[in-house]
Amino acid sequence: MRALNGWLLAITLGALSGVGCSHTLVGYQVPGKGLESVTVLTEHDAVTTGLPAWSLAMPLGAEEDASVLKFLEQAEASGAKYLTDVDVVFAAEDNGQPLECRTHFLPVVAVEKRRTVGAVTVRWLMNPAPVRPLPSAASTFPLAGDQQFRYVTDPVAFQDEQVRRWRLMRSEPECKPLEGSAPSKVAARVEGRVYGCHVESNCQDKTL
Repeated sequence: MRALNGWLLAITLGALSGVGCSHTLVGYQVPGKGLESVTVLTEHDAVTTGLPAWSLAMPLGAEEDASVLKFLEQAEASGAKYLTDVDVVFAAEDNGQPLECRTHFLPVVAVEKRRTVGAVTVRWLMNPAPVRPLPSAASTFPLAGDQQFRYVTDPVAFQDEQVRRWRLMRSEPECKPLEGSAPSKVAARVEGRVYGCHVESNCQDKTL
């Protein structure tokens, strides 16, 4: 049986879109795609848009995370505004029992800690001659005459703050027995529910 992958998809998907106001439909967007890119929402929020809904599926590639990103791109290319129920479907076997498994990719808000650096204070201090050995934290600059200057940087202040960001989270696979079917009969795929489309596609269910 396939090993469980855990929850977070952050490593592959990288930075995430910010969290908007409560009256605005917000969710996960692919980083760097702009505010008009397709957004992964909950089904509850997507239904409120009133946009036509249809199903989209594409074959699962060698890399699961890359396939999900590709699926989001394909949905956007088809005119999608929103996506829900993004699943990776694959076959497995447990002690000879064929299984169909689904991994759900869900938009969630994660709270992260961000550290900011405060102002750095720089001072020049003049030492009368003769100059004594200085601490390792300071640097000595010889100048003309019998005087030298010491360059001192005051301690840097750090400030921690919490930032709320949308992330796309991967669930553990959910598997169910396949009665009378072999695992090879299950098409490994990425699928989801799409809201919005180009006029020429008529919002019809499609498998790429």
